[in-house]
Amino acid sequence: NGTLVGTVVNASTGAPVKDAKVIIGEYEARVSPLVRTSDTGGFGAKMMAGSYDVMVNAPGFGVQTFQDVAVTAGSITSVKLTVAPNLVSLASGATLVSASSEDPGLPGKFLIDDTAASVWGTKRGATAYNNGPDERVTVKLAKQSTINRIQVSAFKNTTSSRFAALKDFTFQVSTGGVPWKTVKTGGFGYQAPRPAAPDLNYRTFTLDKPVKATHVRFFIDSVHGETVKYAQAAELQVFGAAKGITPVAPPADPTFTESGS
Repeated sequence: NGTLVGTVVNASTGAPVKDAKVIIGEYEARVSPLVRTSDTGGFGAKMMAGSYDVMVNAPGFGVQTFQDVAVTAGSITSVKLTVAPNLVSLASGATLVSASSEDPGLPGKFLIDDTAASVWGTKRGATAYNNGPDERVTVKLAKQSTINRIQVSAFKNTTSSRFAALKDFTFQVSTGGVPWKTVKTGGFGYQAPRPAAPDLNYRTFTLDKPVKATHVRFFIDSVHGETVKYAQAAELQVFGAAKGITPVAPPADPTFTESGS
């Protein structure tokens, strides 16, 4: 076995990120973390030797992945993980302006809560979702910011049809709330017979060029099922250059730290 130790810091301020979940693997939603960071942003854990994808999940920062972190037998691997603020996170000071449609148990705020474990869902319509309007969520950022990439999870609620999961989306920005400009479209495909977790997991979409915005809108253009009457999407995360934003986390759970010699 080897030991992985590290520190998680805010890319905008250099401050430590406390109570962040450190997760090993490709999935964040409903996954128990390897460890949580301390008040100083530090963490440590004994691990089998190997190469790992390390995910950091924290309020205000969304989910950010560091690939191919190598742990060597009999050695201590030390890493500094720098995470950018998630500009549409409620914990970063963003506010939900509106959701054009939302299931009472799956509100629009679940799209911008830093985790794919919760899901925004639209109301069930009278006709197939793909034959109706493209429902949207509108968000006001804490301050005008430069955006260069977004991350989207198409996961659906655990009790819902896989075919209700987001297929195609449109992402728009605005300075002042009007007018709106489309800066990214994208989608999630799958191999028959049905969408599986790898098909719907987080994907990063880089904008053609950085854009400034005070507001953003996210549309579900279509779902995977042609007859499904509702739509769901788990998470929208927005990243870029936004100096001075320090997310405020909710009261922390007890910090767990494991360290080895």
